[in-house]
Amino acid sequence: MRICLLDIQEHPDGYINRDLAGGYGSATRYGNSPFARTLSLIKRMGLRLPPLTLGYLAAIFHRAGHEVVFATNEVPRRRDLFIILSSIVGARSEMKKGDEIRRETDTPVCYVGTFASVRPDLYIEHGDSVIAGEPENAAREIAKGEMPRGIIKSSPVEHLDSLPFPFWDIFPIYEYSYAPVIMAKPFLTVSTSRGCPYPCFYYCPYTAAQGRRLRTRTIPGVMEELKELRRKYGIKGSFFRDPIFTIDRNRSLELADAIEMADLGIRWACETHLETLDEALLSKLYDAGLRAINVGIEGASEDVLKRIKRTAVSATHAERIVRYCGRRGIHVSAFYILGSPDDTEENIKRTLRYAKHLNTDAAQFTISTPYPGTPYYEDMRDMIDVHDWEYYTGFYSVFRHPRITRGRLHQLKDHAYLSYYLRPKWLLHMIRTIIRGRS
Repeated sequence: MRICLLDIQEHPDGYINRDLAGGYGSATRYGNSPFARTLSLIKRMGLRLPPLTLGYLAAIFHRAGHEVVFATNEVPRRRDLFIILSSIVGARSEMKKGDEIRRETDTPVCYVGTFASVRPDLYIEHGDSVIAGEPENAAREIAKGEMPRGIIKSSPVEHLDSLPFPFWDIFPIYEYSYAPVIMAKPFLTVSTSRGCPYPCFYYCPYTAAQGRRLRTRTIPGVMEELKELRRKYGIKGSFFRDPIFTIDRNRSLELADAIEMADLGIRWACETHLETLDEALLSKLYDAGLRAINVGIEGASEDVLKRIKRTAVSATHAERIVRYCGRRGIHVSAFYILGSPDDTEENIKRTLRYAKHLNTDAAQFTISTPYPGTPYYEDMRDMIDVHDWEYYTGFYSVFRHPRITRGRLHQLKDHAYLSYYLRPKWLLHMIRTIIRGRS
């Protein structure tokens, strides 16, 4: 069978990173001011993650002997099946492309990914099949020659080590990057676990795709993949795509020891939770190549965080970890959410003051967004008044806030970026960082 894996890149806010936001995908528009537009452009140019889901599907089909190709936007001729990776922000263009393929080539179209799993009813009208759930088990059946039809429920992968390593041969690996955080290239991503048991599943999109039960790969399995990525593709940079990379401290230490011993020369980043970090662990991870972490802080008001089931990290611990990372040369990107239902303008300003106090290398301010498939979305249904999925990037307000107008919320977000990055304290911090350098 001749299979084409399609990544559709036609969003007005630029490149869609479909692995972000728990697989819902995201495009970047920090704001409309000239400075916010400049920041957005820098991120769009530098942050280009490979579609990990398609990497796994490519491996399954290739191993079974099928001819598999990858394409962006363009539709290759003479295919037997097109598989389109879905995203909430690119849903419109994905469904339009499915209609076009079926009309012009009379070839079956299958949709996969988080948003298609949550809303298969939307996609099935524009394709022949939708795989709802982690797609690998369903892909194994397709690889046996079974053409997908209708809405197919695919069960979670119980044993992650049973999956083949992503087959990156057909992907444009030199186009992927995580600049300016990790400048090393070639750059590819790795997943060592799926699922997250934290209570912030209430609003977090990760569990909508992966569930709350933590599933991990074995350390030897991870190391075998890293060695193959280095040997076969020559990667120098990577990003571990686990929801919380350091959720198991002992496992993190074991993996760090294995990476350091292998001496692969890979500089890498991860996403994690501040409460799982301490100086000793960070020191070991740094020696193994860690150069950047992404952490969700969300806000400064404990009352607001409780409303969205988020457990606040103590300010003392957060500051201690951030300061230690600064001394060791580990880039910290902190994420903040503005405009949760109980938020007030004063609370948002308080969050901004706290972000400035922490003074991390990067700060991202997004607007609270209820994602379909989360309990938060169900609770907010009556308040949601924006139903164009293209705006679910995290940078637009999509529900009627009880205290802050949509226009004002957008202004506060724009002001957050402007006032955070155009500060002498932050600029001095970055100058020192550049002079010190990160090996």
